[in-house]
Amino acid sequence: MITDLNKLKQRRQPNNYLTKYQEFLQVEGGLSSDPVDRRNSKKKYHTNKGVRWETFKLILPKATYKDFLEMNDSTYLKIIKYHERAVSRLIKDTIPNDAVKLFLIEELWAAGNLNNYIGQDLNDIDNLYEIKDVRYSRLLRRKPYLNKYKKGWKRRRIEFREFNEQFIPIITKDLYL
Repeated sequence: MITDLNKLKQRRQPNNYLTKYQEFLQVEGGLSSDPVDRRNSKKKYHTNKGVRWETFKLILPKATYKDFLEMNDSTYLKIIKYHERAVSRLIKDTIPNDAVKLFLIEELWAAGNLNNYIGQDLNDIDNLYEIKDVRYSRLLRRKPYLNKYKKGWKRRRIEFREFNEQFIPIITKDLYL
């Protein structure tokens, strides 16, 4: 019982889930220059730690390309918090828990929008994951050249889901006593 309460208190510390999410995102690795994934970027390296150069400039307009290449953890956390604020503005007070909030931050990070989730039941995280899987399937059908990323994207979705389960609220009858 006490262990569950301590875990619950620890999870509710301000930005605890953002700090843990930052640690999770370290799997994004470093610089990427894959020509298939580059879109219209004229830069050699278009992605760093999962952050596109265009997104970096949007969030930090005074930053330079050198800043992007040498992105530190503090800057990385600023970008994560920017995504959190965007999710909070879009969804308002309807986000039921940190697991859903992180799911939506992750989707905004990866997809660039939350259009697929507007009007959906945000209390049903399993349904949100199903919507995400359908979105990936449709994307790969529309853009078959992206199939080279299919295994990596699937692995990332599985890893993120496992990571995110720690933020699903623990509800036991002992907590109500």
